[in-house]
Amino acid sequence: MNGCDNYKGIAFWRFDESGESHLYFVISDVDVDGNVLIVNVSHFDENGDKSCELDIDDHRDIKKRLKFV
Repeated sequence: MNGCDNYKGIAFWRFDESGESHLYFVISDVDVDGNVLIVNVSHFDENGDKSCELDIDDHRDIKKRLKFV
């Protein structure tokens, strides 16, 4: 992966087919095959699972309460 072994903690935005942007996080170290685990976040839902919540203070790119999906 571009000669870098430390991607864990990196956040990036990616656009879907409709043009809407989504925030993703790299949450693992690079494995022996050069892969990392990437998760995205979605709008917070009061009725949803609260085990993976993120709030404004958790990362500079987070502007409202979110959850991992």
